[in-house]
Amino acid sequence: MVSEAENKRFGSQGGPPPPSSHPDSFGSPAAAGKEETMQLLDQDLPRTLPQYQFLQTSGSLRDVLQTFVRYRPDIGYVQGASAVASVLSSRPDVDGHTIHPWPPGPGMSYLAATLLLYMDDSFECFTCFANLLNQPFCFDIYRLQREQLDLHIKTFEYFFKLNLPALYQLFKRYDVEPMIYYLDWALTLYVKCLPLDVVARVWDSYLLLGEAFCIRTALGILKLFGKTLSR
Repeated sequence: MVSEAENKRFGSQGGPPPPSSHPDSFGSPAAAGKEETMQLLDQDLPRTLPQYQFLQTSGSLRDVLQTFVRYRPDIGYVQGASAVASVLSSRPDVDGHTIHPWPPGPGMSYLAATLLLYMDDSFECFTCFANLLNQPFCFDIYRLQREQLDLHIKTFEYFFKLNLPALYQLFKRYDVEPMIYYLDWALTLYVKCLPLDVVARVWDSYLLLGEAFCIRTALGILKLFGKTLSR
């Protein structure tokens, strides 16, 4: 748990507001029961950047994530794209296609693990992790609200169609929806799909530019593999 002294330190570093000050936090239906998502850590930690064994053996990754769940029970611990799919799968998307969920995998744990690769202090990592998830884009995705998820998907699709119209039409023809790839990339800020040295450069620009650079990165990947995907 975070001590009183650390709470003061956290506040002085411009971290997110305490959960009690959030309109949808403690006492609301959205906040109820999310502490039990901590049980998902046993599934996800062994498969989160497994090449870095110290993340599991030191216990620091678990500490950061457990502290966050207690700090923000209104969000809890969220797995990867399967968590988003479970929110969207109960109704068709904007084009009438049904979203089908897939097996669960790590999501939030990738973000904390990446920060720990650059930080020795667990509390410093927790501070950065909480601030990262408090940014509007990450906050909207990890809150798992349908309306907000739809908004971010539509924003991405607008720029996809504008910049890569031929590939966009090809994806539409074969029902390749952004839910299948873009939100999966965005949930982990590309840690899951790019080499870590590239991820570090993506994060540098994302922290400066926000969602705009997340979309630019996705479009860059699609453009890079455009010819292969069009075969």
